[in-house]
Amino acid sequence: MLIRVDMREDALHGMFDMNLNQVPHDNKPTHVLRCESLSVGDVILSSADGQTDYIVFERKSLQDLAASIRDGRYKEQSLRLQAFPKVHSHNVVYIVEGDFARYNERFSKIGKVALQSAMCSLNYYKGFSVVRTMSIIETYEIIHSYANKLAASPAPYDVGGPAQSEEGGVGGACCPPPYCSVLKVKQIKCENITPQNIGEIMLCNIPGISNKTASAVMKKYTTLRALMDALKGSGDCLDDIRLETQRRLSKQCIQNIYNFLMA
Repeated sequence: MLIRVDMREDALHGMFDMNLNQVPHDNKPTHVLRCESLSVGDVILSSADGQTDYIVFERKSLQDLAASIRDGRYKEQSLRLQAFPKVHSHNVVYIVEGDFARYNERFSKIGKVALQSAMCSLNYYKGFSVVRTMSIIETYEIIHSYANKLAASPAPYDVGGPAQSEEGGVGGACCPPPYCSVLKVKQIKCENITPQNIGEIMLCNIPGISNKTASAVMKKYTTLRALMDALKGSGDCLDDIRLETQRRLSKQCIQNIYNFLMA
C-alpha cells in the first residue's frame, strides 16, 4: 500500500515514518510512505504502483474546521474533493479531530452546533464519510488501520457504480447481494448439502442457534419434519436435550426454534 502524506502534515508524516520503520520486514502488510504536495486531501491511500487511489483523508481539527467555515475554505475544499475524479465521494473521509468538551468557541466565533451541522452536511448532503477522533495519535491509528485493511483486501470503489464487496461481488444499496448468498459467510458448499444434514444447516441459521445446538437437536429428531411434529405435539419436547457439556438448551434458544419453525 502506498501512503501519500501531504508535506504540510509534518506531525502525521513523522508518526508514519517512525512506526513504519519499526515494523519487522517479515510482518505483512508492508507500506511505502511518500511525502508530497497533494492537490486534495491530507493523506491518500493508493495501490503500490500509485495508479489507483483508494481513499482520500481530509484531516480537520475542531479549530481548523471552524476557521475554514469562517473564511469560506470549507465550501471551496468540499467542491474540490467532490470534483476529484479518481475517488468516489463515499471514499473521501473527513477526519474531525478533537474533544468537543474542551472546544472553546469564544476564540473561533463558531459554535459547537455549527461544527456539528457542518459534519452533518459533509456526510448527508455532500456524500463524504465523516470520522471522529480525539487526537492526532488516534487519527494516525485510524488511517494506518485503513491502510492495513485495504492492503489485505483492496476493493476500489468504482466511480461509475457501487463498491465491490470483500468477497469480490458487487454490493451497495442499489444492488444488494441475495441474502442467502452471504448467510453464515457461506460456510457450506452446495455439493456438501445432503438430506441428512440439511436440517442441521437450517437450524444453524436461526438466530441464537449454534452448530452444537443444531447437532444436538437433530441427533434426537433426525429430520425437520420429525422435529416440527414433536413441537406441534408438545412445547416441552426440547427440554430434555443436552449438549456435549451436559448443559440443557436455554429457554431463549428453545423459543427461537419454536418461533421460526412453527410461526
